Amino acid sequence: MLENLIKIIELVNKGEIRTAAKEVIELAKYDEENLEIVAELEKILKDLEAGNDLKIDEMFPFSEELKTSYNELRSNEEKLLKFLTIYAIYKLSNGNVLLMNMINKIEIKPHTFF
Repeated sequence: MLENLIKIIELVNKGEIRTAAKEVIELAKYDEENLEIVAELEKILKDLEAGNDLKIDEMFPFSEELKTSYNELRSNEEKLLKFLTIYAIYKLSNGNVLLMNMINKIEIKPHTFF
């Protein structure tokens, strides 16, 4: 189990979130404590893999806003997938601090004003 979790953490750190999420699903799908997390991961993966192409009529008055909102939704789903994967790792490892410290911290972009 520990080796599998380390492998998943390496995938997360490389940015291969979808692959990491699939690995977590395989690892945790028979664990009754984590069924809710697994179900949510599967749902988000299904949504993301269904396709990113939304056909929007350019004559629609709010087409740009719709495209922007749709792209933001996809971006937020990717972020949610990442953090749910990390949460699943946390739950599967019983909060193992060493494993949690192996996960690269999210870089916060500084706000600079000129």
